[in-house]
Amino acid sequence: ASVRAIQPPPVPERTPPIRHRQQIPTSWLTIQLSEGKNRQIRKMTAKLGFPTLRIVRIGTGRFNLALESLVPGQCFELGQDQIKRLRDEHA
Repeated sequence: ASVRAIQPPPVPERTPPIRHRQQIPTSWLTIQLSEGKNRQIRKMTAKLGFPTLRIVRIGTGRFNLALESLVPGQCFELGQDQIKRLRDEHA
């Protein structure tokens, strides 16, 4: 896993809004996992005393879906070559 602190990214507000904790500072991290387990990020940050309030996925596998450029409710269609690459990676 690779972890580093980042500046808050330009992500849309959540509905309902995320709770803010007055006594715990807010930090944004970028985490790159080679294989994610069930609730792994939430468990890791909670163990350190910094509970995860929001997770924003910006890619999956070696194929970057450019999720950060999508707005809520927007989607895009994958081409046949992209679908084949995804299938080959998970075979």
